[in-house]
Amino acid sequence: MKSTLLLLTISFILAAFGPVLSSAQCSPESLVFYRLTVYTFWSQQAFPKHFPDTRPVAQWTKLYGISHTENLTLFQVGRLADKSLQTFAELGKTEDFESTLNHSQVLSTFYAPPIRKGVGLTSSSFFVNAEYSKV
Repeated sequence: MKSTLLLLTISFILAAFGPVLSSAQCSPESLVFYRLTVYTFWSQQAFPKHFPDTRPVAQWTKLYGISHTENLTLFQVGRLADKSLQTFAELGKTEDFESTLNHSQVLSTFYAPPIRKGVGLTSSSFFVNAEYSKV
């Protein structure tokens, strides 16, 4: 559930920004570099009523993403994810998911280390251009 919530939250944030680039803003040959940093604040101090007393502290899986064309759909809100995406969300394993991708529609793949405690940060960098403008 936490993995699904985090995935949906990140998806919502990325969707809120709309297309990263449009062809009216730059030429198709332009390559843009982004750095994405995820901050987590799950601590007893920040969430005293909801922080677990008996379970281990929350952990966040590695960050994984791709910049891709608009023709590639990774998942749709309200629909069940395919098994490889479920495996990533539940276990943090990306191998099955990556093997199912149409790599001709992918410009950049990026990873960042997991956050092993409830409070922390992780970051990664990626590229986009006019054709591969979805993240």
